[in-house]
Amino acid sequence: MRFIDLLNNATWTAIYRGVKLDAPSARRLVEQAAQRLQNVQQAAQDALRLATGTVAGQQLTVFCAFTPLETLLCYCIASRLGLLAAVLSPRTLPRFLDDIGPGLVVRLVAPSGHKLPDAAASYGALLLDLSPEAAIEESFEALPPPAQECRLVFNTSGTTGKPKRVLCAESRLIGNAAMVAEYLGLQASDRTLCTFPVHFMYGLSTSLCTLLTGGHIEYCDFLHPGLLATKVAEHGITVLPVIGDWADGLSTRWQQLGYAPQRLLLLNASDRLTQQQARTLLPHATALWNNFGQTESGPRMFAINLSQIDDLDSVTYCGTIAPGFPAFDALELRIAPSDDADGCGVLSYRTPYAMLGYLNDDGSITPPPEWIASGDLFRRAANGAYLWAGRAAHTIKVNGQFVSLRALADDLLTYQTVTGVGYARGKVDELYLFVEAEQPVSDLGAQLRRVVSRTLGGKHSDIRIVPALPRTESGKIDFKQLNMTLAKELNMTLAKEFA
Repeated sequence: MRFIDLLNNATWTAIYRGVKLDAPSARRLVEQAAQRLQNVQQAAQDALRLATGTVAGQQLTVFCAFTPLETLLCYCIASRLGLLAAVLSPRTLPRFLDDIGPGLVVRLVAPSGHKLPDAAASYGALLLDLSPEAAIEESFEALPPPAQECRLVFNTSGTTGKPKRVLCAESRLIGNAAMVAEYLGLQASDRTLCTFPVHFMYGLSTSLCTLLTGGHIEYCDFLHPGLLATKVAEHGITVLPVIGDWADGLSTRWQQLGYAPQRLLLLNASDRLTQQQARTLLPHATALWNNFGQTESGPRMFAINLSQIDDLDSVTYCGTIAPGFPAFDALELRIAPSDDADGCGVLSYRTPYAMLGYLNDDGSITPPPEWIASGDLFRRAANGAYLWAGRAAHTIKVNGQFVSLRALADDLLTYQTVTGVGYARGKVDELYLFVEAEQPVSDLGAQLRRVVSRTLGGKHSDIRIVPALPRTESGKIDFKQLNMTLAKELNMTLAKEFA
């Protein structure tokens, strides 16, 4: 199945800021836009052939979409023409274009009515009218089916290294979403509220689940958890992706409203769900799902319905809820052996929903290895659940055991005025902690050192209180920048010692 197939005889509806899109109008908009894009591409190819006698090489079509509805339509246009494409937001577009090598030909496409980022000026964007009002009935010769399916490029976050361009097949993304919709038990009567960008895997997967089941999805920009809780109650929402940090705000507001839904599926969309967050959310959900997946794997590999677990301790490791059990039979897993006392090791996997490979600067594709290393540390529980210990890059070994630096950061964030915690490694696995606090209390450093010493068993660490941490466009702490800054500082210190 392809994205374009989701527009045929479908009953789904989508809405954003009062603008509604349904399958028939989406189909007309996509067909009109695909016709225009195809004509422009053909004209450019003909002109190149006449001028040089050659044909264009590998072309990447980059869509810059400003709203969730435009993003959905851009995916479908790419599907209709069988393109190699990336669908980006205005915030992520400049960095993506900066990283493109000279060997990759780029055609930029954007919906009309918006101001494009300055970085797009040199690309001469083709503007398409994707407003619902433009979905008029026209009689024209339909384009032939594409010779190949659409291949989509997704960037990894790049917080721990250079972002990678992950190449995914549309049929695999839809297959993964169909599997998710089935285990969630989604229905045509469901109403989903999504605050996650459709440019990224989780928002796209959530959207595909709705389109596949013929439900309704409403998109909204991020709201305070209390306002989000009110919207859920007032709009009859039955499916809500959340992150664990919202738990207290959602719960407090729902208690104030006396909200007791007959059906509400809460889906954890964050990397990590703590047991305390799960306990806070469980009373409000008819089903609370934790899950796990990666850009390289397809959005979901593991899943667990916590509402059906009697003892949360049985699926918890170091305070973190397990990603769960394999979500489908074809998933193959192995945990690399290590000398960790708890049996933690890096998880590798094989899945039919995996990426096609990595798109290189010259347009070539590096195929995936037979086993894809997740970069995450896992261990297997006695009940078969896969327990998550953390990102390998975000752990440190203490007395033969992996200790999650994320969990340590959570402990430090409980202190007043602390608004962020980052970390980096020096030589010989020395740990440097960067604590963001605009107005630190006088003894904050001493308080934090006691916590760190207790957690790390006396392992040497350097704590630095800073007014602000480097962050990515999405607001995540930029660990890559922290490591680069620290490395530069250590090299300067070393140079002085030998001067």
